[in-house]
Amino acid sequence: MQEWEPPCDSAPRPGSGPGGGSGGRCPGGQRRSMWRARWDPGVLKAEALALLPCGLGMAFSQSHVMAARRHQHSRLIIEVDEYSSNPTQAFTFYNINQGRFQPPHVQMVDPVPHDAPKPPGYTRFVCVSDTHSRTDPIQMPYGDVLIHAGDFTELGLPSEVKKFNEWLGSLPYEYKIVIAGNHELTFDQEFMADLIKQDFYYFPSVSKLKPENYENVQSLLTNCIYLQDSEVTVRGFRIYGSPWQPWFYGWGFNLPRGQALLEKWNLIPEGVDILITHGPPLGGSPPNPQLCHDASLQPDPTLRGSPAPASLLCLPPRAQDLPSLPQ
Repeated sequence: MQEWEPPCDSAPRPGSGPGGGSGGRCPGGQRRSMWRARWDPGVLKAEALALLPCGLGMAFSQSHVMAARRHQHSRLIIEVDEYSSNPTQAFTFYNINQGRFQPPHVQMVDPVPHDAPKPPGYTRFVCVSDTHSRTDPIQMPYGDVLIHAGDFTELGLPSEVKKFNEWLGSLPYEYKIVIAGNHELTFDQEFMADLIKQDFYYFPSVSKLKPENYENVQSLLTNCIYLQDSEVTVRGFRIYGSPWQPWFYGWGFNLPRGQALLEKWNLIPEGVDILITHGPPLGGSPPNPQLCHDASLQPDPTLRGSPAPASLLCLPPRAQDLPSLPQ
């Protein structure tokens, strides 16, 4: 197996948005990039378009069709990296300080127009994240499979989830696959259990919810396939989704760096073709000291030490707005 990523087309500027995003804008205004990927895992052919707010995030891309090799050896046991608690130091140690991290198994490609014709026999994946209940202005490109990599609401309120589900129902994609992000507070049951015990109101509109209003909030997503430490196979592609990320100001699906996060990454099975997460591995975002603390160090050695997915899709929680695509 191999994994790859495209470069960001613009560096982020730290902003003041709440929680899991920088809240900033791209230099020169809002921009988005469309990426196309083609690969051939065995007999499958696929193409992908990633709708990246402000050109941020990782998407799977490849400049040529490649054969994905299946490894038959048993899963390796990965230990916590000594720099896991300090990604800034890890950037220095692993020499991730000149542009974007590009290990030998990662290949960069140039962005292509979102309306580029799809080659015959390929599956097109349209990838987006961080819509934050603001989907009205978005004009989605054509594709076969939609992947939303989390933060589809502001707080995970049932009303927000219902609105998002209605939007999904209006889209023509054959399959729609969704994971949660740190803003989907009600999807993290352990987080909610702790929240309602607080003596003060932290996230007051969420903490006032009764358990019967959020315990089955996932069931409101009737127009998509929701993944949480789970996988699904569509059109022959095995797709695994995980919402976890390093602690970031006490939002949902936050875990301490090190063993707690590693246990989640070790749940990723062998033979996965597409891996979706809400935060990047180390090197998956620009080497900005303020922003790299969103990155997780452990997934990268985990993926390199065992059969890696043919595609690694990580759309980090950064931008808060997705303006309309050009016609």
